[in-house]
Amino acid sequence: MGSYLYIDNRQAGLRNFSGELTRVQIQYLESTGYLQKFMLSGFHEPEFYISGKQQDIDRFLSLQKSISTDLATLRKHAERNNIHADKQLENLQRLSAQTITMGAY
Repeated sequence: MGSYLYIDNRQAGLRNFSGELTRVQIQYLESTGYLQKFMLSGFHEPEFYISGKQQDIDRFLSLQKSISTDLATLRKHAERNNIHADKQLENLQRLSAQTITMGAY
């Protein structure tokens, strides 16, 4: 009975981790869509050059911030559940932070 509960708990943790990772992937795809919309038409908007704001690029950067936060949460979840993905998640988090920094210029 104890073995069953342990395995069931581990499986639940893995399902939760997988669900969180899928959510981050969806956010990334959504953010990429906003970046593409900006690159196609948003940068033509005169207001962007005055204020530095544009709906699509702002949404892209907002999602990137959310992704960075979610990746930090995933790293903690991976550590707690002995999922050896810490280095990969750390690299993704670093890249996301660089994207945010570059977008602020």
